[in-house]
Amino acid sequence: MRGVAGFCLLVVRGFLLWFLVPLAFLAWLAVHSWVQRARLKQSLAWYDRNVVVALLRGPFRVLVDAEQPPGFVPLSRMRTYDAHTIGIMDFI
Repeated sequence: MRGVAGFCLLVVRGFLLWFLVPLAFLAWLAVHSWVQRARLKQSLAWYDRNVVVALLRGPFRVLVDAEQPPGFVPLSRMRTYDAHTIGIMDFI
């Protein structure tokens, strides 16, 4: 069941990214770049992380068997939040 839940999460997240990326870019341009001094990468990673957490705590909570689901990243930590990046050397 874990593979099915992961695939469903991947499909829904991929669909939501079409709306999330432009929205996050506009929010970064209008607010986060000058109020919080956050970089665009940090802003996109923050929005993506919180959408995935919302999905895991919301509609996918019955499909994911986690005793302690991941927590939301507060807005005050956006400037210090940095997501893991994947490089080509990770696959070799």
